[in-house]
Amino acid sequence: MIEVYLYVPVDEVDNIAECGLKLSKWWSKSVTINGESRKYISALLNPRDNRSIRRGSRTRCIRLELPEERCWIGDSWLYELSTEWDRAAQLYIDSIVPAEKYVLGSYRMPECLIESTVMPESIKVVDKRLDSPVLYSSSEALYVNNIIEICKDRSENFSEALLYCFCSKLADEGRLIKIEDAAKGIAVFFKDNGEKRYIVKIPDLGMYLL
Repeated sequence: MIEVYLYVPVDEVDNIAECGLKLSKWWSKSVTINGESRKYISALLNPRDNRSIRRGSRTRCIRLELPEERCWIGDSWLYELSTEWDRAAQLYIDSIVPAEKYVLGSYRMPECLIESTVMPESIKVVDKRLDSPVLYSSSEALYVNNIIEICKDRSENFSEALLYCFCSKLADEGRLIKIEDAAKGIAVFFKDNGEKRYIVKIPDLGMYLL
């Protein structure tokens, strides 16, 4: 079983609890999986992942407990990017995997694509006092931390590599001045007035390619 979350209008909660989530009404995406285009209900793996919900919103979070074989996981960030970048549409399709094969933290903004109507017995209205705990703050935080930990495992100097890239970006924007000595492997970053100086080792960025 997999637990996923969905935000619904407050005035729909009682009806959903009694009648379930009908695919014909609650579908939100039409997606091609394994060559077949179908409608799916898109839900969240973590209730904190909903970036559109604001304080005072007239919505309520419900938890769905579903068999994994009825669900697929894709990276919804790629879906959003596809409106601006054509290639992202195929990257999104390529990201979709059966729920049982998804590794937690693999996608920046994972979504669960539910392929059928959800019956009332599989639905619970979330109560913060009684609900089962979510073990990580958000999918985005977990995703970024996983990448950083992978890079740290490859080299104990990853923090300095981050500092070099950060200062180099500021130099590209004209906010710092950069002087590099490739032979010595040292870069110096400083402001025009010379008050701030940052001496950083030039990293071998190629070793961090994932």
